[in-house]
Amino acid sequence: GVFGATSPYGAAFTSASQDVEEQPDMALAAAMPVGVEVPRYRPSWLPRAKAAGHQVAPDLLTASTDEEVDDFLWSVLRARRDWMEVWTERLREWFSGKVLRPLVGVVQSADADANKVLAKYGHPARLPPLANLISGAENGGPAGGGTSAGHLGPGHQRDVEAVLRHAQQYGQALGGTANPAQAEDALQLVTALRRYEQVLLLLRGRRPHELLPPAPSGYIWRRVQMLAEGSCMPAYTWNGGGPWAGRSWSPDLPNDSMLMLYLFAAFIDAPGWHFDSSSAGDGSAVGGIEGSGTVGGAGATRGMPLFLGAIKPRPPPQHSAVLAYRPEKLGKGVDAILALHPAAGGGEAGAIAAPGGGTMFCFVAEGRLLALTGYNAMFHAVLSFLLYHKAKYNGALGLHYIQDDALGLAPVIEPPYPGSTAARPQSVFGSWFPPHHSKRE
Repeated sequence: GVFGATSPYGAAFTSASQDVEEQPDMALAAAMPVGVEVPRYRPSWLPRAKAAGHQVAPDLLTASTDEEVDDFLWSVLRARRDWMEVWTERLREWFSGKVLRPLVGVVQSADADANKVLAKYGHPARLPPLANLISGAENGGPAGGGTSAGHLGPGHQRDVEAVLRHAQQYGQALGGTANPAQAEDALQLVTALRRYEQVLLLLRGRRPHELLPPAPSGYIWRRVQMLAEGSCMPAYTWNGGGPWAGRSWSPDLPNDSMLMLYLFAAFIDAPGWHFDSSSAGDGSAVGGIEGSGTVGGAGATRGMPLFLGAIKPRPPPQHSAVLAYRPEKLGKGVDAILALHPAAGGGEAGAIAAPGGGTMFCFVAEGRLLALTGYNAMFHAVLSFLLYHKAKYNGALGLHYIQDDALGLAPVIEPPYPGSTAARPQSVFGSWFPPHHSKRE
């Protein structure tokens, strides 16, 4: 078939005709080569409250046929497989130019603006460079101290969170003065402190919460640097990552596809890595962000509530989400990216049973579920999410829009060919072929 062993999808799509709420068990035995065990997938990294009482194995997800793939892409997204490949290359470049390289710059300079204001007013507190702080935790030092303890006071390894709180209180007091110049400096200080705090949470895998499995912050920072090299993430390994602590990558560390989904979720909450008061905060609250209300003048509305990492209790019937687990029920008003870790039936969570291993990425919309694995799975799940929001919600993503310059996502999902029009792939003697793109006269 089109999605054979060498396909970027591999055993990629679950049946597009299955209803999300009532997905029956299915078998792949007839479609698998002799001697190859049928892949079994189950979600891991459940929120703690659900993990404790989770005893029953979830339904198995099985691969769809090529016809079901084309049907989902066309009927739900008005997209074609050949277009997805073009969009994937654009998305890789977007990750590199908009997410990774700017994040490296923010990490390397996050302390400078805050320390400049603190020094101007003779305040003794200084924030350590984030890169040094993370490296200190990497080398066995405390997550809040590390090799930069000298910045926090002579001979002391003080908790950086305590320094942040003290500096924030000072910024608030400074902003309460009647002096306009001091009020402007106070705003600059508070903004810089928030950015420092939020980027630190991001590198600790906690912004948003519950999307990334526990990982050393030093590893996250090192891998971000490696993936930022080049223009399209040449170091990307969908089912692996980079070396750590003198050893090669192992499954107890997040793979690159999970790390990039985590960074995608963080970035659509804080476009341009600007962390204003409307973003998700410290990442510890269950539920992530929720967008509602109006923006951009009369008649401009936001999309459905967007949850990152976990869904709050009793969510509205219509909402969007990016999750690392599979909720018990997803109604037809829900669209979501689900990142599920494959595990052998009866084995420990995180064990890989599918050929090639890695994470299974699902996109849920209109009561249907599309499951992907392989090199491009994460990219295609993200693209499906963006395409659906562009068509369904006028590009709204929670509190932001795909069209926003700070997000820079609109060019990624423009039609691949100038003047091209969508046409449904054609079936010829049971095989499916995408038609040549047509151009408007």
